[in-house]
Amino acid sequence: SGDAKCIAASCLDGGIRLLEHSTGDLLNTYWGSHVSGKYGLECTFTKDDLHVVSGSEDGNVVLYNLVSGKCDGILGGHTRPTCSIACGGDKQSSSKEVIVSASYDGNSVVWASPEESYRWA
Repeated sequence: SGDAKCIAASCLDGGIRLLEHSTGDLLNTYWGSHVSGKYGLECTFTKDDLHVVSGSEDGNVVLYNLVSGKCDGILGGHTRPTCSIACGGDKQSSSKEVIVSASYDGNSVVWASPEESYRWA
């Protein structure tokens, strides 16, 4: 997390676990909206720490609400497993959130807003 107090770990049993950094205590588990189990998939936090973002074996990018654990959004843009995720942007402006995903399909997608994405092959 941005404050370095939490760690998100994508596990091969299909879950994503939110752990307290200092104690290792389990704080939350995210299930159901992403597909995992065969590939190592990255997960990370959005720049505002409101979501855990994960790749998925079905080619999607999944945004889980950090607190409730519910899926708040799915970004579809890949044809093979989405293996790598990075988030960033301007911390002063929620409209400047950027998510970058990379896939075994050989493509990267920069998600700049819900209406707009850029693709490099």
